[in-house]
Amino acid sequence: MYSNTHYENYPNLKPWVGSKYGQGRTKKLLVIGESHYLPKGSTSSLNIEKWYSNNQNDLTDTEKSWINTSGIIKKNIPTNFPKKSHWIYRNVAKEINEAFFGYTNSADILDHVAFMNYFQRPAENEGDSIKVHSLDLKMSEAIVTDVIKTLSPDLVVFCSAKAGEYGAKVVRNLGLECVVAPHPSSQWWNREAKKYGGLGREVIPKFLVKRKWSELA
Repeated sequence: MYSNTHYENYPNLKPWVGSKYGQGRTKKLLVIGESHYLPKGSTSSLNIEKWYSNNQNDLTDTEKSWINTSGIIKKNIPTNFPKKSHWIYRNVAKEINEAFFGYTNSADILDHVAFMNYFQRPAENEGDSIKVHSLDLKMSEAIVTDVIKTLSPDLVVFCSAKAGEYGAKVVRNLGLECVVAPHPSSQWWNREAKKYGGLGREVIPKFLVKRKWSELA
């Protein structure tokens, strides 16, 4: 499916693709976050070159679970992501769901989208933002390009200002429309800013309504 070897080395990093992605009356939507991070005390992602040359067999079972994008989403949809560390999914789903389907459990909206992280190496410290290096940028651009060619999204939204800073131009160079929102766990999610044209949490639903992501708006 994907042509990059990075996903062969780290299959847990493959994007989540909802069972209803691009089906029915919705366009194909790819949501891009920032990065995973590993448990406190882990050193597996500190050596950048080693991270990209190794594979997930070198990780502990706990570390593997922390970077399992699809596993995290699938496990937590029924309970709407109760852990604060997973509220990126919860908060994004809430805003999209309110603008469109109106599911009782807003997390069910994730069945209609694909999700990946832009950076393909976990952040250095638990709960922190990744310190971006040139190799991260090279790998991220190649892998996001591969994912977009494979999943053929119609629209892309970034739920991380840092991911969007580097990734928006990659997406637009591929001929796709995208928008950049602040990270859902940052202070800007619930604050107004001129660059967002209102509250940070309004950026994604406004974009999707305007681009008619679903007929159910």
